[in-house]
Amino acid sequence: IKYAPNAEIICVNDGSTDKTLEVVRGFEKVRVINLEKNHGKGYAVKKGMMEAKGRHLLFIDADHAVPINQIEQMRPEFDNGAHIVIGSRYLPGSFIQNKQPKYRTFISRVGNLLIRLFLINDFKDTQCGLKMFEYNAAKQIFSRQKTKRFSFDMEILTIAQSLGYEIKEIPIRWEYTADSSLRAFRDSAKTLFDLFYIKLNLWCGRYE
Repeated sequence: IKYAPNAEIICVNDGSTDKTLEVVRGFEKVRVINLEKNHGKGYAVKKGMMEAKGRHLLFIDADHAVPINQIEQMRPEFDNGAHIVIGSRYLPGSFIQNKQPKYRTFISRVGNLLIRLFLINDFKDTQCGLKMFEYNAAKQIFSRQKTKRFSFDMEILTIAQSLGYEIKEIPIRWEYTADSSLRAFRDSAKTLFDLFYIKLNLWCGRYE
């Protein structure tokens, strides 16, 4: 790709039933990891990150909600001491095009408040699908990940913070896509359960 010409590109197909696998296998220089059945977004991301190589490892949602050129503003943060750089839709300087429905924004902000109260401090947006890691940090964090679905974002950041990694949050461009697989009310209830599960893991030292 233009912004990282020497990058290894991995696409994890999480047991899709449409033509995703057929499409991605048509791209050159893309390594496809095909999961025969659906396990969840967190499981798929973990699988890709554990197999990835390179100085920095990035995961990004395939729905183009975040333009790939946003990685250009992430790179300098590593030179300033960051081990992990995450995109945020809610920092000053962020630009949201085609905003998501108000009920989804409300659920997102309530969820973020709970995450900040019970798990991790200071981050405006833990769920944005754009995160970059130093190689060693990625391997240490994702090897400890236990959740398999949408709550994995808050879990990996909780793990990162507990291990002492420096995390930098930066504003990004983002666009809501209506074909997201996230079902707001159903998945929010599951994520709330996972929040307490992650907290329990933290208390019990399961991420050490």
